[in-house]
Amino acid sequence: MNSRVKIKSTLFSVITLAMLAQCHHLDSGFATPTIASQSPRTKTLPSTSRNKDSANPTESFTPATQEGCRFPPILVAGPDVESFYWSEDSKAITYRMQDHQTWLRYIIISGQIDSSSIDSTPTDSPDYPMKGFSEVFVSPSKSKIVFTRGTPEKYDVYYKQENDDQEYHLGSIRGYIKEVDWFDKDEQAVIAMEWQLPIYPDAHVYLIDFRNRTLTVEISRLDEYQNIEYLDLTPDEKQILFLSFSGKDRTAKLWDIATNEISFTPIFNPRDFQWINENELISVYLDSGLTSEMNLLIYDIKQSKIIFLAERKFRIEQFEGGSIQISPNGLNVAFIEFETRNLFWLKCDF
Repeated sequence: MNSRVKIKSTLFSVITLAMLAQCHHLDSGFATPTIASQSPRTKTLPSTSRNKDSANPTESFTPATQEGCRFPPILVAGPDVESFYWSEDSKAITYRMQDHQTWLRYIIISGQIDSSSIDSTPTDSPDYPMKGFSEVFVSPSKSKIVFTRGTPEKYDVYYKQENDDQEYHLGSIRGYIKEVDWFDKDEQAVIAMEWQLPIYPDAHVYLIDFRNRTLTVEISRLDEYQNIEYLDLTPDEKQILFLSFSGKDRTAKLWDIATNEISFTPIFNPRDFQWINENELISVYLDSGLTSEMNLLIYDIKQSKIIFLAERKFRIEQFEGGSIQISPNGLNVAFIEFETRNLFWLKCDF
């Protein structure tokens, strides 16, 4: 799999998270879970590919394998944890209490807390010396720069090669950019748009082909998919994972770039996810039947196989963008407990 880096518009992401927080309501209370079953039961599900929603698309997916998470979770800090994030190597959790401005680091292996000076943000925004641009996005190899001029009512999209003053106009878009995701060794990129903000985009996802210097609509505002949140490219770079907002539907789906076919996943309202190999992702999601509770699963997009990681569901704090996070290696989960705002971490075996 080619290495891909996502560069997001920080201001718009913060606004979006605040708006999304209004869409969720989580009940109080976290009961100590029981130990999940360790007995493997494997069942391969038939592949599902269709273009219209069923009444409950998750009904076509049944549990394939039960594997275990190590309950009860381990207390990191609390009460009243404000926010946290995982280190890139998944070996530490950096967190901040509500009544403090300083950040602390919890070491997973030792359980020790490091109170030395720590940056307040997990990643730095790219800094590129350009003039007259609205937003700028640098490719992982730093060989290409995509940038815009104008306003959300009409952004003109350009790109240039690094160390080359020649600019190429690709076209125009409308709306706020959520992120730019690069693939095909930086020869292509997707521009994902926000639909929650005041100016609605003309399309949800655009595709840039740098070889042909073109900007085309990849996912338009389809009748049955008026509101879409782009989540990621699949590791093989052939499909787009997105979340569809339609009525009560918050189901994650896959868009095939070559055929434009849409297929369902069993993941309802994912709060976080990580790819753990070329075909599988681990996701923490809201249960469609019990919308105040969270669950963990692994989903194989090639075989349509599900692995549930926890028999016991758990409740988390109700703010978006940090109340629960899967570690970058996909092996651990950290979350802020509802009401107490205690910070816990949980290790799962699969």
